[in-house]
Amino acid sequence: MNATKSMYHYKGGIFSPSPEECNYESLGSHSMEVIGYGVNDKEIPYWILKNSWGSGYGINGGYLHMRRCEFLWTYT
Repeated sequence: MNATKSMYHYKGGIFSPSPEECNYESLGSHSMEVIGYGVNDKEIPYWILKNSWGSGYGINGGYLHMRRCEFLWTYT
């Protein structure tokens, strides 16, 4: 997937970059491991991704919740 500035600064919530951010503001390619999925209290589905940027990144020691939708499939 395309790594964006907002991905580098992710601290929680559901990450949902715009197509414009991914296509035109990418800082390069990056891969993460999909380890699960869930739905938040507002019924928004998301993927649970394990990142390799260390335990200080994201939530729960290195994880990111990314919105689950058709848009994600353009990066797999």
